[in-house]
Parts: sequence; structure tokens; C-alpha cells
Amino acid sequence: MVQEDVDGIDINMGCPKKFSVSGGMGSALLSDVNRACEIIRTLRENLTIPVSAKIRLLKTNDETIEFVLALVRAGANAITIHAREVGDESQKPAKWDRLVELVQALKK
Repeated sequence: MVQEDVDGIDINMGCPKKFSVSGGMGSALLSDVNRACEIIRTLRENLTIPVSAKIRLLKTNDETIEFVLALVRAGANAITIHAREVGDESQKPAKWDRLVELVQALKK
């Protein structure tokens, strides 16, 4: 099994590319919190290595916080938040102000 060859598994829930989204993967998971959590929960129940997730900002900070907390409850060991929303091009500046607010809120 792969867990013997890696230190952890990171689920990319932020990829906006068509090949990922059309298959229900990547950023498509941001609109399906139950499915995202089931993936994390299943991996955590069946692996002995850490499981993390990378997400993007959702439309509001409250939505993003709820999504993050759901992933934590499902067993995620770590979560990375990309400071852009789905649809933001890489040339568009990151939304650092929102990320700062999120980190402060999630520390509580």
C-alpha cells in the first residue's frame, strides 16, 4: 500500500482545472462538504499516516470556516488554504486580508 512509501496524503480540493472538476474532484469538492469529509474520514480510518487537504477560499469567510471545521471533525491532520477563490486566475492578487481573518478566527 502507498502509505509505506510516503509520509502523508494531501487531497487537493482546490484544483480548478476542467479535468478535475468534471470528474467531481478538485475544487468540485468545495461545493460538496459531505463528500469531502467522507474522503478524509475514509482515508483516516484506513491509513496510519497523516491526511491533509488543500482548499481555496469559499465565497465568504464564514463558509470557509465551516468547511475547514468540517474537515477537522472528519479527521484532517492539516489544511492549507489557497488565498484565492475558484475562478480567480493566478495573475489576480491573492486575498491575503481574508486569509489573515480566517487564521485569526480558526485559532480560537
